[in-house]
Amino acid sequence: MDNFKIKRIAVLTFAVLILFVIILITRVASEQSGIRSNIASGKIVKYSMETMINNDFPVNREDTFWRITANVLVRKAAHFMEYLLIGLFLSVVFNFFTKKIWLSIPGASMICFALAYLDEYRQQFVEGRESAWFDVRIDTYGSLTGILIATIFFVIHNKFRQLKSEIRHLEEELDKKNVS
Repeated sequence: MDNFKIKRIAVLTFAVLILFVIILITRVASEQSGIRSNIASGKIVKYSMETMINNDFPVNREDTFWRITANVLVRKAAHFMEYLLIGLFLSVVFNFFTKKIWLSIPGASMICFALAYLDEYRQQFVEGRESAWFDVRIDTYGSLTGILIATIFFVIHNKFRQLKSEIRHLEEELDKKNVS
């Protein structure tokens, strides 16, 4: 087996492993009770956002923004980021298997949407949680962003490979002319 194939298998294995871990983390997070999930995002707001912002601006902890809105923003940002990573790594896996960028986009998109839908469906059976189409949309937008990032990377990567191949071909032709 040549070195390129070994690297390709290693990258693919790594991407699949990361994808599995991210999906596992997403599943564990969605199975938390509503109260527990709210407490976790509240801690992020309290220790991260308030501490950083409070250095430059006064923060009134009784304000509705800090009690409710910031918590919701953190939860929705977590949804977006989880699925951005899922979309990114799923797109990488599809690109490795199909070797066709434009086939990987619909495949990865459909799987990400199905994961988001099933995740929200499962949440309706968790205490204090409910399913919401808004969250499915946020998850889908996140995954589409990840898929777009991966697609741009692969388009640029393939263009560079094509240009390198053309340069090699031109160099070979030049060498043949010089020998003659």
